[in-house]
Amino acid sequence: MHPLHADILEISPLILKQTDVAIGSEHASAAIDLSAQLAFDIGLANTHLDLTLVQKGHDIAIDAQGLILPSAQLNAEQKRQLWKLLSEY
Repeated sequence: MHPLHADILEISPLILKQTDVAIGSEHASAAIDLSAQLAFDIGLANTHLDLTLVQKGHDIAIDAQGLILPSAQLNAEQKRQLWKLLSEY
């Protein structure tokens, strides 16, 4: 749910247990550098999370350390998944 909708409906955000958060990060590895435009767009789309650390992983996910992406260059489907994920936070 988007944070704006949660504020309107007076719903508190769900905090995951550490074991749930670890599931998304078990496939994450080395940090990757994003293009300046992609990093800027992610920053515009997301104001509630600190996603300064971007790790390379199998799937697109967000964990306690930051954002996990398959590579620095995303195809159209991966970009759709990323924006959908960011819209949920």
